[in-house]
Amino acid sequence: MNDRDLALLENTISTLDSLSRGQIPTLPQGACVVTGTSFDIPMLMQVDKLPKEQEPDSSDVNLVELWGGDDG
Repeated sequence: MNDRDLALLENTISTLDSLSRGQIPTLPQGACVVTGTSFDIPMLMQVDKLPKEQEPDSSDVNLVELWGGDDG
């Protein structure tokens, strides 16, 4: 995540504090900052990986083909 992305988050999510914003670039895979009007303070959460049989079938999407990319 680059500084521009972080600035966009800071400008669009009024409940995101500077401490939580600073942790975003170093979050491990599956971790997130949860914030909003339902939370008194931003919270760090770890989301468990789904079992293989419950994962969405999205590994076969060819984005170059889907978006009409140049193949040469």
